[in-house]
Amino acid sequence: MAKQLSVERIWCSELVSLVSVTRHGVSESVVGNLEEIGERSALLLAERPLATGTRVHIACRNHILRGTSIGCTFD
Repeated sequence: MAKQLSVERIWCSELVSLVSVTRHGVSESVVGNLEEIGERSALLLAERPLATGTRVHIACRNHILRGTSIGCTFD
């Protein structure tokens, strides 16, 4: 039997700065709302769509999270 991983997510609501970084090193910032955060994932609501696979930095107070977008849906 395979070991089942527990995924714990914490609900929150925090305004953050979402910075997308292109392959050419150009960065663009947009305001977003951090809705949910986990050990290896985060869910944000943003003012505009973000392409899948985009490198992103999420800046909140004195913390910076770095990662890659894995999906974008319109709601």
